[in-house]
Formats: sequence, C-alpha cells, structure tokens
Amino acid sequence: MLSNIDLANMRTMQVAALPSTAALRPREYSGDGIGGKRESWAGATTTVPCRLAEMSKETRVRWADKLGTQAGWVVTMAYDQSVVAGDHIIVAGETYTVLGTNAAESWQTALRAYCMMVK
Repeated sequence: MLSNIDLANMRTMQVAALPSTAALRPREYSGDGIGGKRESWAGATTTVPCRLAEMSKETRVRWADKLGTQAGWVVTMAYDQSVVAGDHIIVAGETYTVLGTNAAESWQTALRAYCMMVK
C-alpha cells in the first residue's frame, strides 16, 4: 500500500521528468443563431509541463474506434490537470484533440491524455 507521502514523492518526480510544455484549450460551446451549438477553443489557454509520445500498440487498439487510420498520441501532464475529451492540447505547434484520459485511475501519478492530431 502506498502512503500519501510516497504518492506525493512519485508525483513530484513525474512532473520533474516532463521536458516540454503544452497549451491547454478547453472546448466551449456557444449558440449558432439557429438553435444549435457551435464548438470553439478560443477561451483561455493554460500552459503546463508535458511529455508527448506516440501511443503504444496496445493503447492504440483501445482507442482504434476513435482514431480510425490516424496515429494516436499520449500527452502526459501533472496528475491534477483538468483536461477532458474534446479539449485541445497544443505541443510544439501541433494541435491534438483529447479522446479521453486516465483521470479515473487510482494512485495516479500523472494525467495521460489520449489524443489524435487535428488535421
């Protein structure tokens, strides 16, 4: 069993190992003037440390229905970041759409956002 101190130490080490930065852009909805909704990502941007990596084959299988033929990406951030499906993450000038996260896992040391690149 992990103690709270052990978990806090693991989280600190995880953040220290994040070599890049990401701009987080939450998805927002507004009226489209004809009774529908319009998606946008024009709101406030938060910049956080991150790591970008291509999805493993095993993870890609899990997200295959949403990825189709596109490559999958994992953006790793501090465990307490607020990111949900549909948000955009910008890393090194490329924009990624969040398909889902590992936020529901126990003893989380990092948040992993499973993404595909916006074309």
